Amino acid sequence: MNRTVKDFFLQNIWLKLLSVGIAILAWCTIMNMSDPNITVTLRNISVNKINEQSVVDENMIYDVVSGDTISITVTGPRSVLQQLTKDDVNAYIDLKELSITNACPIHISFKNASVANKVEVTSKSDEVMVLSLEEMVTENKQVAVVLSGAAAEGYYAISSVSPLLIEVYGSETQVSKVERLVANVNIDGQNTSFIKTVEVIPYDKDNNVLDATQFTLKDNKVSVSVELLPTKNINVVVDADVSAEYGFACMPLEQAPTSITIAGPPDIISNITEITIPYKAENLKETVAENISLTEYIPEGCHLVSNIDSVSVTIPVVMLDESREMTVNVSNIAMRNLPSGFSTVNKTSSVHIRVWGAEGTTGNLTVSSLGLYADCSSVKAPGSYQLKINCDNGGNYIIDDVSANIVFSAP
Repeated sequence: MNRTVKDFFLQNIWLKLLSVGIAILAWCTIMNMSDPNITVTLRNISVNKINEQSVVDENMIYDVVSGDTISITVTGPRSVLQQLTKDDVNAYIDLKELSITNACPIHISFKNASVANKVEVTSKSDEVMVLSLEEMVTENKQVAVVLSGAAAEGYYAISSVSPLLIEVYGSETQVSKVERLVANVNIDGQNTSFIKTVEVIPYDKDNNVLDATQFTLKDNKVSVSVELLPTKNINVVVDADVSAEYGFACMPLEQAPTSITIAGPPDIISNITEITIPYKAENLKETVAENISLTEYIPEGCHLVSNIDSVSVTIPVVMLDESREMTVNVSNIAMRNLPSGFSTVNKTSSVHIRVWGAEGTTGNLTVSSLGLYADCSSVKAPGSYQLKINCDNGGNYIIDDVSANIVFSAP
């Protein structure tokens, strides 16, 4: 039995193979002559929009939610569909047909009229394009110049831009994303002023570059003027007028920085060596620390180059809670407002005083550092006067109330 089957296949094998080949050729010939209908799917077809002005006229702008590209299934003669590509298909919406649900039906046509008569679109992946509509808005956004690189040593760059404001219009959603407009300019190694036309780049609040096709800039280029000015280091002087409450003392002022760098026209900065900042405080009883802006003290026409834009001022205030008793000769007490021709008779007389100072400051204290004096305005004639002794040393020390008997003579 097995041998009979084997002989059947092996006998006249070449004739049998030739018969199969002729059969296949005959089938292909018949198929080509009959041109049967087949079905194909064309994908990623872009959907065009027509009559967009109808939306613009309503002061609206749209974004596509879905249906921007579609796939279609087409049935027709094999000879036609074998040559058909997505580029032969025209998919479009007519925005005049926009429904109350913001949807437009997607229409299909074929660029070749003869194809349109032979094929049929049997299905579409999307029957409509869905849009989101928003009112069109316009906002003015300021252009910021960003300088990159470093100017030549000893020079400082300042910039200006024209126009400073640019109109941005589009949907409210898209326009609100525009946080700032930036014009980037490289100044590396520059020591001469220049003007350059620069493209404007939009950024969002996270400093990401935005797609400028989502909105419209009235101007997408600006003119940036860069001025290169020489620099100079100058001193900062704080002119302090401070006083403490009775029983307290102001210690020497502390400040930082003591110098800054400015830039300006040569004829201006050549005459500047320092800036003076007045500072006044009264009746202090605790340490004061304050930052004073440098901006208003920079000479007109000049610019602050230093990264620090303020001077830190500290006035240490201490309590005068350490005392010491001292004996002072009248000769060491200054006579203020003494009438002309009068003199002190009892210069060797002495007075006992109690001095108060900050902790650790009275041990090596000398009489001359106290600035002791008596007001002699009441002296009108020779004789003995009981006068109050005062202490004038900038508030670093105070004395208990004490009077001295001082004898005056006159010519």
